[in-house]
Amino acid sequence: MNLKPTVAIEYCPKCGWMLRAAYMAQELLSTFTDEVHGVLLKPSETGGAYIITIN
Repeated sequence: MNLKPTVAIEYCPKCGWMLRAAYMAQELLSTFTDEVHGVLLKPSETGGAYIITIN
């Protein structure tokens, strides 16, 4: 059973936020190596979104 959280970053590709989301994912994975199960990058279907959730 995995008790480590997965971080999901939903971003707006039309706004050019893919690189920001990828950079944040890299920072989370390198900073919290043992605390995070993984990071999911999800392009938003609606414009203007940049939402971070922890599951």
